[in-house]
Amino acid sequence: MAEEIVRILKVDTKNSGKSIKELRNEIKGLRSELDKAVVGSEEFESTLKQLTQTQKTYNNLQQQIKDMTRSTQQDMVKLATFAQNLGKAYSAANAAIGLFADGNEDVQKAMLKVQRTIQLIQGLDGIAGLVRDLPKVANLFKG
Repeated sequence: MAEEIVRILKVDTKNSGKSIKELRNEIKGLRSELDKAVVGSEEFESTLKQLTQTQKTYNNLQQQIKDMTRSTQQDMVKLATFAQNLGKAYSAANAAIGLFADGNEDVQKAMLKVQRTIQLIQGLDGIAGLVRDLPKVANLFKG
């Protein structure tokens, strides 16, 4: 019933030692150097090439983060939808058992386990809501 989701993260080994903050600082420094260099000079061209490459690395990293976040959110939404449907199915089964299975202890024990499982899955629905809202909250602190 459960599906294992495996994610493989491709790492740029050339820049793997740099944090996002370090990349931003490097970009700022290269822009400053570019402002000081004479347009068309060898220093200007070399700095521009390095700035372009660093900016590209930074942009790719940011896109990877967005893609992973979006994928995780979609997975959590699917799980939350499943939990809601499971809850509805449990309600229907519980109503049917209430009508037709008076006094059967084994059925009642089984239904209690199902109920606890559904409560766990509904808790995961709350986590899915947090995952969906996390980028919105993070943007509040960035601005």
